Amino acid sequence: MEIRRLDVGTWSGFSDRELQGLKTNTSSSPSSGPGSEQESVRGVQHSLSEAKKLPQKNEEAPKDELVNLPEPGELFEQQLRRRQEMEEANKKKKKVLEDALVKRYQQSQAESSKLAGVKSELERLDQLVTKDVAILRDKIETASKDYTLAKLRFEQAETEYVSAKLALATCQEKKDLLSQHLCTVIQENEQRKAGKLSSLMTQLDIHQQS
Repeated sequence: MEIRRLDVGTWSGFSDRELQGLKTNTSSSPSSGPGSEQESVRGVQHSLSEAKKLPQKNEEAPKDELVNLPEPGELFEQQLRRRQEMEEANKKKKKVLEDALVKRYQQSQAESSKLAGVKSELERLDQLVTKDVAILRDKIETASKDYTLAKLRFEQAETEYVSAKLALATCQEKKDLLSQHLCTVIQENEQRKAGKLSSLMTQLDIHQQS
């Protein structure tokens, strides 16, 4: 069945969806027999009359244009193209995301490797410092022991020195006293001896010649 072409003024005020619906209703109607054709025409006219009751749009299509509704095959091709375009766009987006993930993963691996190197270097420095500190602590402990022993020896030597100095002073004093006593004894003895000799010379009537 062929649908009559109506002038543009007849289709004025209809949206594309309404026109597509009209064509779908028309094309889906049975095409066998004159009665069916008349029913289809009446259905279209009824739809037109109902649609004209709706608020009309201010815009009017040019009078020299005819409404060309897309065929079902064209709609399918359009949908197929849209689906292919969406699939292609999704593939590109997926590829961009995958590349970004790979780049981020590589950056993360490089950062992790860098951090591991820094951590290893810090641990090595800590080990060196710990080793140096341990060596110095051992040396300090040995020096402290040596200092304690030297101080003990010094204190012992100092005590011995004081004791020896005191003994020396005592011995010196004793020696001086004894020497002085010796001189006194000798002097007294000489004095007694002189008196005795003078007494003997007097007894013998011996005069000392000067």
